[in-house]
Amino acid sequence: MQDNAPDHRAKATELELDRRGVKKIFWPPYSPDLNPIEHVWNLMKDWIQEQYPEYEKGKISYKLLRKMV
Repeated sequence: MQDNAPDHRAKATELELDRRGVKKIFWPPYSPDLNPIEHVWNLMKDWIQEQYPEYEKGKISYKLLRKMV
């Protein structure tokens, strides 16, 4: 499933998918209604904000986020 993310558009990714014979399905970017994982990310974000209200939205380090989840 391709949604136009930079990693999906990388030449190396395209070549590897072609080499393996993977048929690509293209999705519009940022389309939560078509991509179920977006619903999961939203649930996770909501849970983190509820459990850790002292952290300002968008101000959590990756290391701390890994500990929270």
